[in-house]
Amino acid sequence: MSIWDPEPSIGVYNLYRNAACLQQDLVNPSSSDAATPAAGQAYLYLVTAENRLREEGTRGYQSSGTERTGVPCP
Repeated sequence: MSIWDPEPSIGVYNLYRNAACLQQDLVNPSSSDAATPAAGQAYLYLVTAENRLREEGTRGYQSSGTERTGVPCP
């Protein structure tokens, strides 16, 4: 289970695993993922927020300085 600090101005949260949308429109600041990575592998999780106008925040930047991309949650 993952839990993050809630933000009062947020409408919903989106959860990404390895740059792919895992869960969308989460109203509570927590989620679970039953998947288990293969031996020697790991998952990277990222939470974004959508304001009440359905505008999603950035997914941050890679260590190279370029903005993270990928398919946004629908």
